[in-house]
Amino acid sequence: MDPAAPIKQALAKIKTKGVPLGYGGLPSPNLDHMKPTPASGEDSTRKADNSSDDQAPSPKPAKPVEYSKSYYRELYNLHRTCPALGRISIQDFNTAAWFNAATSDQDLNSMPRQFLEAAYFTIARQPRMPEKTQAIARLNLAIPDSPAFVAYIQQKRAEILERFATDERFKLEEQRWDTTSNEDKNAFLAYAGRTMLQILLPGREIEYPRYFVLRESSMSSLTRALFHPFYNEIYVNGSTAALNSFSSMIGRVVHEVTHNFQNIIAGWYENEALPPETQLMRQAKLYFVSNIENGSGIPADEHYRGYRSGFDERLPWALQQGLLPDRSEHVETDMFFHRDGSYQRKYTDPPVYKSNSAEGTLPKACLE
Repeated sequence: MDPAAPIKQALAKIKTKGVPLGYGGLPSPNLDHMKPTPASGEDSTRKADNSSDDQAPSPKPAKPVEYSKSYYRELYNLHRTCPALGRISIQDFNTAAWFNAATSDQDLNSMPRQFLEAAYFTIARQPRMPEKTQAIARLNLAIPDSPAFVAYIQQKRAEILERFATDERFKLEEQRWDTTSNEDKNAFLAYAGRTMLQILLPGREIEYPRYFVLRESSMSSLTRALFHPFYNEIYVNGSTAALNSFSSMIGRVVHEVTHNFQNIIAGWYENEALPPETQLMRQAKLYFVSNIENGSGIPADEHYRGYRSGFDERLPWALQQGLLPDRSEHVETDMFFHRDGSYQRKYTDPPVYKSNSAEGTLPKACLE
């Protein structure tokens, strides 16, 4: 049996057009939102490839950031998996702080997946704070992707690699890349991204993003590219000299188109367009929640392993590295790269492919 069959069957039932979560329906009228400002020189967009986030932590809140129906639903799920929480006042409950204290002496991989996901979905809705960063970083490493979804991505990665290697336009553009104008580069990057999305979501009606190679923008030198879901646009930092190479540009496109793909799936979840109780629904929910989290709780410069292992980052990095293992000096050979070299794992067996059982041991605090 095809291990990716559950994902393919679920995708076949979707009738809604594929658009990114948060897309406003119109492209940006101009690129003023990407121009550097005298005050900061940086923009506020996210979904960046290897970007850093140095904003100061928010004060510890007295209660969650909002009391939406989805928040209460996830908090209920957390309380259902951990009965002892029924005695705690919701109004004063800091899920991240409680989770860190309750699980400090236990391995998260030994805990039930339902408990970990309920904690993740609740903590992701809290404002940024040190407790949240710590909790999300640990949960990212403990919660696996859906097995059928991983199998689906493995198959699609092979198809994309084969297409990129045999497409005559790719060969032509690589030969003349150094002399190609920015306008022609934008056109080719759009072609490459469209090709990749068509393989990831075959037969789907998709709102394809626009592409821009920017020579002067608010992106820092650490930000090589970013996907802007509201405008459905991808910006490549052309001011970084090393990214003028063809292979590096393709690496950026692969990374950001994967963010686009994740946002489309999250948008289907938001609009209730997915078949319920499927592995695709679960994966879409993880992407939806990680978009709420948006990586802001895990700055790349402070916790690089946590940043790279997040649901919104580990698939883009895995696809980027798997497609370009030897062609770009900017693509690390490890799935997670820790700057002090203390933690390395080869892409051939990344943590994203592991799975833990629904059975497990709850924290002692849940059983008291």
